[in-house]
Amino acid sequence: MSILEFLQPSPEQRPAVEARGRDIVVTAGAGAGKTRTLVARYLALLDEGLPVRSVIAITFTRKAALEMRNRIRERISAYLGEPGLSADARARWEEIYGQMDGARIGTIHSLCGDIIRSHPAEAGVDPRFTLLDETRSALLRAESVAEALDEADLDDALLACVDALGMDRLSALLTNLMGRRTEAAPALSRAPAALEETWRGAARAALAVFMEHGGVRDAMRGLAEIRNGPAFMTALTKGDTLAPYLPDAVFQWQALERAWAAKDVPAVIAALPTLAKNLQKGKGKAALWGADNPKPLIAAARDVYDEAIKPLLNGVAWEQDLQALRMLPAIQRLFADAAERYGRARAGAAQLDFDDLEELALNLLKNAPAARAYWQAETRAVLVDEYQDTNPRQAELARLLAGQPGRLFVVGDGKQSIYRFRGGDVTVIRAEKERVIAEGGLEAHVGIDLSYRAHRPLLDGLNTLLRPVLGEALPDDPDWKQAFEPLEAFRAEPRPGFVAPHIELHLAVKGEGERSGAALARVAATTADAIGQWVGAGTMQAAAEDGHLRPLRFDDIVILCRASSSFKAYEDALERAGIPYLTVGGSGFFERPEVRDVVNLLRVIETPHDDAAFAGALRSPVFGVTDYALALLFDGRDRARSAWAQWPERIGRLEPADQSAVAAAVGMLTDMQTLRGRVPVAQLLKELLDRTLYLPALLGAGHARGRRNIEKLLATARDSATPSVRAFLEYATAMRDSGAREGEARAVAEGAVQIMTAHAAKGLEFPVVVLGDAGRQSGGGRDFVLHPAWGLVLRLTDAEDRKPFLYALAARAEQEQDEAEAGRLLYVAATRAEEKLAISADIALKKDGTPGNVGGWLKLLCLPGGLPLMDRAIAHDPAGAALREMDLSRAEIGVIALIREPGAPLPPRPGPTAEAAPTLGDLRLVAPLPPAGADRRHDAFLTRVTSRVARSDAPASIVGKLTHRAVQLWRVAPPDLDWLRTEAQTLGLVEPRQIEDAVNRSRRILARFAAHPLYAEMGSSDQRLHEVPYAWTRDGAPVSGIIDCLYRHAGHWKIVDFKTDQLRNRAAMLDRITARGYDLQVNTYAAAAEAFLGERPAAALCFLDVGGAVEVF
Repeated sequence: MSILEFLQPSPEQRPAVEARGRDIVVTAGAGAGKTRTLVARYLALLDEGLPVRSVIAITFTRKAALEMRNRIRERISAYLGEPGLSADARARWEEIYGQMDGARIGTIHSLCGDIIRSHPAEAGVDPRFTLLDETRSALLRAESVAEALDEADLDDALLACVDALGMDRLSALLTNLMGRRTEAAPALSRAPAALEETWRGAARAALAVFMEHGGVRDAMRGLAEIRNGPAFMTALTKGDTLAPYLPDAVFQWQALERAWAAKDVPAVIAALPTLAKNLQKGKGKAALWGADNPKPLIAAARDVYDEAIKPLLNGVAWEQDLQALRMLPAIQRLFADAAERYGRARAGAAQLDFDDLEELALNLLKNAPAARAYWQAETRAVLVDEYQDTNPRQAELARLLAGQPGRLFVVGDGKQSIYRFRGGDVTVIRAEKERVIAEGGLEAHVGIDLSYRAHRPLLDGLNTLLRPVLGEALPDDPDWKQAFEPLEAFRAEPRPGFVAPHIELHLAVKGEGERSGAALARVAATTADAIGQWVGAGTMQAAAEDGHLRPLRFDDIVILCRASSSFKAYEDALERAGIPYLTVGGSGFFERPEVRDVVNLLRVIETPHDDAAFAGALRSPVFGVTDYALALLFDGRDRARSAWAQWPERIGRLEPADQSAVAAAVGMLTDMQTLRGRVPVAQLLKELLDRTLYLPALLGAGHARGRRNIEKLLATARDSATPSVRAFLEYATAMRDSGAREGEARAVAEGAVQIMTAHAAKGLEFPVVVLGDAGRQSGGGRDFVLHPAWGLVLRLTDAEDRKPFLYALAARAEQEQDEAEAGRLLYVAATRAEEKLAISADIALKKDGTPGNVGGWLKLLCLPGGLPLMDRAIAHDPAGAALREMDLSRAEIGVIALIREPGAPLPPRPGPTAEAAPTLGDLRLVAPLPPAGADRRHDAFLTRVTSRVARSDAPASIVGKLTHRAVQLWRVAPPDLDWLRTEAQTLGLVEPRQIEDAVNRSRRILARFAAHPLYAEMGSSDQRLHEVPYAWTRDGAPVSGIIDCLYRHAGHWKIVDFKTDQLRNRAAMLDRITARGYDLQVNTYAAAAEAFLGERPAAALCFLDVGGAVEVF
């Protein structure tokens, strides 16, 4: 049996897998098996004898590349398990399996890096170059722009820029252009004089839709004849309301024709609105005009005007276009200067960004014959996944790499092209299809109408909702439009427990004058409660990795939002409901309260006379000074002096507790100021965290998310390469203001609802998908458009709020493409669902109770033929407390709506049973922050490790914590050495020898654990929860703690408490258990868990280092 026979591709997939000698483009809908087809072709090529390194597979994220590599490994491993495999075949595939670590499976940028590193001299780069990450790249670009502005010559063009935009907006414009410099550089390369002619031509082409429209010209000629005929005078004398407008309309048209003939674009733009005012459709009576009735002619001309050019002429003036041209030389000069500075900064550090990688690799393949010959000889096949997300440069690079027909194989789905903001171009996949067909290649629709993801009832509903969103294919569709194609389900029925309707709508009604976000908070609470019901009931079933069914878990559910700014409402709702969640991405790291607290402390250490930072530090949980005390301390002070300078004079006004807190704060911060400039900022920050016990306090209060973010801040301080507090604060400010996507620290996803953007969900699937904040409107207008022919088109406004005509024209084209991509983004988000889709949104009601103007995804879903919501009156009492259900089902789709009124309480959730997952909301720690000034030296969490340690071996406590953290995150096999090094630094090690010692010792311990049967049992468990906090009353006394691991295996719950004590032998282990009461501790865990689970878990102690072995007691 060949591996292709073993894989059994479907009849639709097989032609694409087996075809040879021609390029192939595979298109298919969501869940239809595109990547499976690519994997089958990859393995079939290896089966034919192609060397592993000669087959290049390209993906667009590192995660996708890892998943593809693992999927290929799994297929090979399963094939090797076939009993009838010949000895030769087994030896061949075992060899291939061993070579998979070196397989060329990766992102387009990792491939570009390999190409450049193989020919550094031809590329003109240092062969030791490193990749500049996105955050650091954004900071460097912002710094380059700031330097260019600081040193710019203030000529007339720059003065015009500053006058029109202001310095802040000019800086933001240049920073944005630098972020898109591969597009901006050619757009800014043309001289303004040449551009003016181009702009006039573009404007004239847009206006010609009206000015040269046959129907319009006929209508205006007819109106002129009526104006000069007897019917006009008759109507005028009889008082017809239309007649007075007719002469002006005819006169305006004649003037327009003269201007049009003279190619006077500004005059045409200025005169057209006046003509429209005189084309009055609603005035006049046909009976007064007799046979020469002008009303049909006016309607014909006005309809064309309203549809074709009225939106372009609303508040525009050609003078604004000329103003933009006058500003262009300064913008070109500033951009070139900033780009040069950015280039020097990268070259000086031997760093390349993503654009560099693409540009240099493409240049090598195009213009360096030796490099091109080498790579084309190395390459026998190029396979590209998610081809709809490529840009033209990447597509050209793939074709050059393939070198000859028959070597290029791409898969994609234009309906899932959602990365336009990163340069992805949906037209690329269509152009590639057309090229391949023209050259005799194969365009294959693989399972285009068959989805292996969602069941039939859900997919039927999705087809109904998404058809009007994407629209049907039309002959004159632009090349960027991707029409709807329905999907059919491979799976006929939902999994057990999922009952119709499979689409839910969660709504909250916005009240008049209600504060922003209140309605969204209510609907998020409805969604959180529904999630608790779905999981808590224990009846819904999801597929485990081995294909067997298991109860639905929280990590089977995802909340997808268009923007990360919507996350907070759902985070707060889940937290109130006691439901664990994991936020993926987001841009609010430096806005998190715990990060702001620590940054304020650093600001006071650097600049104690910063009153805002001093107030923030005092008010933070570190010192806990009350708001009333802050008012007494700050209000009425001498404004000429800082609050720091005046606190001794004003502290007597405070209550004793606040006096102690302020004194402790000033004393500690004064001590820390003595370290400023003497130690690196990372060391100072760690000392600050140690002295305040902020990390253990956060953990003790149950704020694991805050602890992770503070640990990330400490790692950021180490990685920032900034030695001083001032430099680090500037770095942090720049990161916050640069627009870089800096997300919060990641948590363990096991057992947690995930919250992410729809973009982050690309390529993923979940049993239950919630579209969060689905009524959110998209962002406002853009400040500029980069057009391939028109260059940089700016949005300017004058005193009358008029903008450039060409901006209106360019912005309309951009908006059309943005709206098309918004529909595709909704398609991607909705089609992640396997079993159930929920739509969560706040809405406003009209007087008749029907929904008012809705926005965002909800607007698209409510298009005619979609969600039957807009014509339904919704019963709602603004002072009510009901949670109403409303059936919105019709023949084509089943939908139920839940509408929460302002006073509606959360209904009780069913408690977990022995058959259901535990609800973590009931397992809480409540540990208040120790009061300021208290003696905290006894705190068991506190660990101090400084660079003054002369030993090269790491403290055993750090090795233990490092190992324990790896087990908690289940990063055991194979151990990630880079992660271990980073985590060792987070735990306080700064000496390289100590870090390596800790990593090596931890790695050995983890390897022993990975070989133990307990690791295999935990890895195959139905559910596994790490670091489970609990609070429980035992014999009338509160008991709390954290269980290392609670997992369910073979139908029973088990507890494992890990110990990293370094012990000589088993006898020493038993002595340690008795001496420290470990047995009593773990039995307390079991008793607490029994109270929540309804069954007594089996409990075990796992010692990871007993005489160099793992011992389980």
